[in-house]
Amino acid sequence: MASRLVAAALLLATCTAKQQPHIVFLLADDLGWYDTSVFGDQSPETKQATHNITSLADDGIRLSNHYVHWHCSPTRRTFLSGRLPLHHGEMLSDIDTDDIDLRWRWVSDVLADEGYVGHWYGKGHTGYKSMAHLPAHHGFASSVLFLSGSGSYTEIPRMNGSVPLYTKANDPHQYSTDLFGAHAVAAVEAHDVSKPMFLYLPWQAVHAPYDLPPQCRVRGFADAAMCAGGGDVNPIRIMIADVDRWTGALVAALKKKGMYDNTLIVFTSDNGGTQDPLGVSVHLGGNNYPLRGAKHSNWQGGMR
Repeated sequence: MASRLVAAALLLATCTAKQQPHIVFLLADDLGWYDTSVFGDQSPETKQATHNITSLADDGIRLSNHYVHWHCSPTRRTFLSGRLPLHHGEMLSDIDTDDIDLRWRWVSDVLADEGYVGHWYGKGHTGYKSMAHLPAHHGFASSVLFLSGSGSYTEIPRMNGSVPLYTKANDPHQYSTDLFGAHAVAAVEAHDVSKPMFLYLPWQAVHAPYDLPPQCRVRGFADAAMCAGGGDVNPIRIMIADVDRWTGALVAALKKKGMYDNTLIVFTSDNGGTQDPLGVSVHLGGNNYPLRGAKHSNWQGGMR
């Protein structure tokens, strides 16, 4: 399905300059089927936490049979390269390198040739074997990302193009969802509307280690009820609510800029919710109900 989306994007990009749509691809990490009210949880709490994401689905098309790989990196590399995991070197994961063959062009390379201004803000996990593997060398005019698959939401090293975003002396330890969301909104606000935009926003959320947003960060998950006084003890819902907040801000920026009606927006997850989060002995991962299985499985809960 990811390769079909790439093909659709390229088809749209071949239109005349006046008709070229802007493309915004939002990719959640380890988000379960039941973790939003798009398909899953219809409780008042989850409806409120994901109301902007659900609004996009209500105004657009729900792809109820959209499938991805059951693991992070293969899904991401398939989207960028348009090639199935069978062909880009990671059929099942756990190989020594994550890099995409440098002989291949990325969707961003092709879009850049068609006049698109590309931005990448978020997770990498697509390879950093050399500087030539970074997004800055593949059609993205700007990129702020971390290179690995997971880590602290505030202390993981990040890159600004081909150089470190911060030094140890001035790193503000900004929460990743807020950092990437702010960059995305700023990119829209500064965009020259005479040119088409390709915005790739692969969120770190809601992957382990389940660091809560600054306004909700408290000691231990049992105290998460202190978050905004809302009584919510579900860390996944707290984290996706922050993604939802920035999704709403991004949509508002697109509308204010007059770009929204000519923008293709895709929101998906790289795989299903996990039931084996790293470094914890109790289940804190996503919820895939009523689908069977989870991330790292070939069942629907891992890939649908």
